[in-house]
Amino acid sequence: PMSSADHKRKASSPEATTTTIESSTLGSSDHQPKKPRTEDTTTTTKNTIDHAPDCDDPSCPGCGEGELELQFDGKPSALELFSLAREEASKESLSTHGTGAAKKLFDLAIEAFEELEKSNAHLEMGDDPASEVAKTLLETKIQHAACVVAVGNYMPSLAMDQDGVAKYQKLFREHAMMAGENSAALIGQGIAELSAVNLARQLFEQAFQHIEKARAAKPELFEQNADIQSLYGSCLFNKARM
Repeated sequence: PMSSADHKRKASSPEATTTTIESSTLGSSDHQPKKPRTEDTTTTTKNTIDHAPDCDDPSCPGCGEGELELQFDGKPSALELFSLAREEASKESLSTHGTGAAKKLFDLAIEAFEELEKSNAHLEMGDDPASEVAKTLLETKIQHAACVVAVGNYMPSLAMDQDGVAKYQKLFREHAMMAGENSAALIGQGIAELSAVNLARQLFEQAFQHIEKARAAKPELFEQNADIQSLYGSCLFNKARM
């Protein structure tokens, strides 16, 4: 579940220190060389666990897949994590989406944006486009929304895309003057809405194919049930309009 808060005071910027990242997988489902039971914490993120969740054998040399270990040279900003996540996502194949470094980086980026918004929650943005505080807060909100949409497209997740749309809508509703003059906000909202519509259409197509298969396998159900006939007719109508 994603949360968004309004930011407010000397605003923390979404940009920060230069970051480098190293990633490696430890073990695999094919039982690569195993490691002793240890828990190692990287400089900024997760533990590495090489055992199945239900394994309690202290002598076990390693029976799990292991987790991806991320190492950062310094603490990355929300914007840097977002950039790294997109870079990693561009290198992954569709079959590995949600299991590699990109997913972990997206998760960290979302957390960082949420923490950033909470730390700025006492600040008032206002509608003065010349205000540095306002510029920083607006940029943070735009990038946070863009990150949520990027996760939605990456997974893919209609709920995440819709959450991104909601964040842009809130931004334009509460800060219409500044957001309306910001090209990144305008483009971001368009991308968010198109992403949600496109994914919804894909899900509709999948659902319609399932209904067609069911109709071919059990035509009597469609003939005898008025509710199913109504639903099927609605699906045909919507498909014709797409």
